[in-house]
Amino acid sequence: MSELDFEVEKTSFIVSVIDAIEIKAAFLFDHEKQKENFQYIYNNLKYLNQSMPI
Repeated sequence: MSELDFEVEKTSFIVSVIDAIEIKAAFLFDHEKQKENFQYIYNNLKYLNQSMPI
């Protein structure tokens, strides 16, 4: 393997790691937004349940 091939492989690996980090960050951001949405809906349902007893 030439030095150029090694540098290309190393660069490709680094780009793959960066892509994986970006994907993980996007997943965590989406997860947090979903938790916020769920909490908002849950609180609204809880309020409705308390304000309209059956």
